[in-house]
Amino acid sequence: MDRFLEAMAIVRGGPNGTLQTMVDNLADKPLVFHPGTRWLYGLSTDLCGRLVEVISGQSFDDYLHSTIFEPLQMRDTAFSVPDEELHRFAASYGRRRNKTLKLLDDPERSTYRRQPSFLSGGGGLVSTTEDYLRFCRMLLGGGELEGVRVLGRKTVELMTINHLPGMPSSTSLRCQGATARRDSMASASASRWPSDLVKRRPRRSAPRATSIGAARRRRSSGSTRPKTSS
Repeated sequence: MDRFLEAMAIVRGGPNGTLQTMVDNLADKPLVFHPGTRWLYGLSTDLCGRLVEVISGQSFDDYLHSTIFEPLQMRDTAFSVPDEELHRFAASYGRRRNKTLKLLDDPERSTYRRQPSFLSGGGGLVSTTEDYLRFCRMLLGGGELEGVRVLGRKTVELMTINHLPGMPSSTSLRCQGATARRDSMASASASRWPSDLVKRRPRRSAPRATSIGAARRRRSSGSTRPKTSS
């Protein structure tokens, strides 16, 4: 994992890297395989983030705020946590092989306390369960939530169909003995949150919980509602 993080830091252009510097560093690198023939965990979603900037003429965070978060009333979603909201930001823990917990991210020293220069399209948003639920409800509504449309119906259909050969074309969901078939749902990697690795922070009255590989709960004065992240 350490070697992977080091490699990612180099590709992004170091601590002050941006989506543009990442694109510049990748521009002369060959593809591992032809698009659409295989799947590999990579930087494609980050590249899409840069495309959003070029096409919209906005920074990626400004575009997400004006086009998605504000219309959907996702007031607690951003790339950083303001100081006045720090009391809601819970620590992030991971599990060791012996099943003990290891502190991964202390809110007081978290990198999420400052706005990053690299606005990752593949991970890095801080949010709340409630905000994330609103986003999921929008997808379930075909791109619309409470009369506000942020995605076209055809766009959502394209996002949720299988684009790789030989992969399942549907997912069966069983609930109380009944089976509901969702023909448009494909593999878990087909439909992704704009930033896949999300630290979530709950509503204003609740403490934030973040998790990297594990969910965390934290008490604060007047509330025990946890924040979660993935």
